[in-house]
Amino acid sequence: AKDCSKVAEACTSLQFLWSGVFESIGIFAVLIGFVGVSALPGLGLLLICLPLQYILGMWMALKKYDLTKIAKERIKLMEEILRGIKLVKIYGWGDKFQSSICAFRKQEAAVLFGINTIKSVILALIFTCPPMFCIVIFGTHEAFGDLDATMAFTTLTFFNTLRLPFVKLPKSLRDVLDARLALDRIQAFLLERDLADDDAKPLEAG
Repeated sequence: AKDCSKVAEACTSLQFLWSGVFESIGIFAVLIGFVGVSALPGLGLLLICLPLQYILGMWMALKKYDLTKIAKERIKLMEEILRGIKLVKIYGWGDKFQSSICAFRKQEAAVLFGINTIKSVILALIFTCPPMFCIVIFGTHEAFGDLDATMAFTTLTFFNTLRLPFVKLPKSLRDVLDARLALDRIQAFLLERDLADDDAKPLEAG
């Protein structure tokens, strides 16, 4: 059920992978018509920040994929330990298996630190890029002419709208990769061997 919900969530956010780009370009096209050539430095900054968001979002998605693989190996090892816990205690293999589990935990912690670092950079870009666009455009416009209140507040409104694509792009990339992993698990489950008739018979009482 959880894998199916991830696929459904990816279907709803998939459109932001392409609509965010067109929305950003459309906003700058309107600004160029409204502000003039003063919006071109902001457009250049957008051409730097938008691909950077794509790269960071893809990097974080790949990190989550690595985390999933490490967690899967750790869970597999834990299942083997629990199935043979009696032998582990008899032969004194506890310390060896404990070191193996701790090694997996250290790998997970390192990957999680990388994910949180990338997420922090993405959030910083989300909240700093629109003000940076405004500063660049207002500074350029003020250098070549007067900046009135109408132009300033209209530009700020456009850039508040621009914050949505920067929020949705990394999330969409992460959701698509999660959906891909979920589809792989669903496919593996559906391709499992069917139980034979003898295996499927219910146990008789007594």
